[in-house]
Amino acid sequence: MTVLRSLEDYRNLQCLGVEEFATQLGVSTGTYYRMLERKDVHPSTKRRVAAVLHTPPFLIAEFFPQPSQTLRDAVDAIIERADQQGWRVVDPETLEPTGERLTRSGVQDR
Repeated sequence: MTVLRSLEDYRNLQCLGVEEFATQLGVSTGTYYRMLERKDVHPSTKRRVAAVLHTPPFLIAEFFPQPSQTLRDAVDAIIERADQQGWRVVDPETLEPTGERLTRSGVQDR
């Protein structure tokens, strides 16, 4: 299974300090901290770091693009509506609705 991990996860898995890890990645400690803060880092640097870690860039949390405010607002609206109306239960194999709805307090009748 593929898992999204942060740069700090990779660093901690190897029991390395920041300077050691930055050196291993081929970047300065300043660049490493900029990556952690999701500041501007050249895309080629991100690709090089991902290659050193043997993972695609999109599986490094700091390189995963942030959703737009429009998308976040739309998701928030969907969740709010589902919280008010209940979450539809679907069959896990067919993904067809079962007719049940979940609320914070449990299952509602059909």
